Amino acid sequence: MTRPSSDQPDSDGASDRASPSPPSAERSPRWLRRRVVWCPTWRTCLLISVVLLFAAWGAASSLHPFLARSERASANLLVVEGWVREDDLGEVLKEFRSGSYERLCVTGSPLTRGGRFLSFETHAELTAACLLEEGADRGELLVAPGPDVQRHRTFAALAALKAKLEEEGVEVRGLNVYTSGIHARRTQLVCEKLFGPDVAIGVFSLTPVSYDPERWWATSAGLKGVLMETIAYAYEWLADGGRPGDALE
Repeated sequence: MTRPSSDQPDSDGASDRASPSPPSAERSPRWLRRRVVWCPTWRTCLLISVVLLFAAWGAASSLHPFLARSERASANLLVVEGWVREDDLGEVLKEFRSGSYERLCVTGSPLTRGGRFLSFETHAELTAACLLEEGADRGELLVAPGPDVQRHRTFAALAALKAKLEEEGVEVRGLNVYTSGIHARRTQLVCEKLFGPDVAIGVFSLTPVSYDPERWWATSAGLKGVLMETIAYAYEWLADGGRPGDALE
């Protein structure tokens, strides 16, 4: 009987070396997965940048005229907000005398500085005195001082005017309101809410002197004013400026 050579591996060992176990399949992460993402080329990025630049330029050019609108309504009352510049009161009187207005109404909150040196307590009273100096007739004026509030000052001043008109028994068929620059559109919106759809509301925007309206973004006063007024107008339009729901009652 032939004895197998000692240098020949046994069948089990040869099988183990000749048939290595296959590598285990790569397991995918449990919380991640691979996806192909298309990215824009530099040409696309350039095109998007140019479009956004022109859009920003268009918005900057139209934002100030949007806020500082002037729109005349068929009105029997002319209103001037008491914090307008004294130099603008001549224009207010010219409009009053050239139109078919019955009364010239003055609104304004309490003075916050220098009041103790004057005989006036509110912007309304101070502006009325300035109008008298400009030649207004005392009988034509209706002075409606507003309350001392920290929020909703425009609403509070116009609400005081509405109450004064009702107290005096003045019929309100329409209002034209003089106000400062970019405050015009928000003033008109608040008036429309207060006086209702049956009263025509117009507004005159007085030109600011602290910055150039054509380049409002070039100065801190213009940039801050336009951005803050844009936010305030949106807040008034969307949520009544945060006033309670029964504020108009």
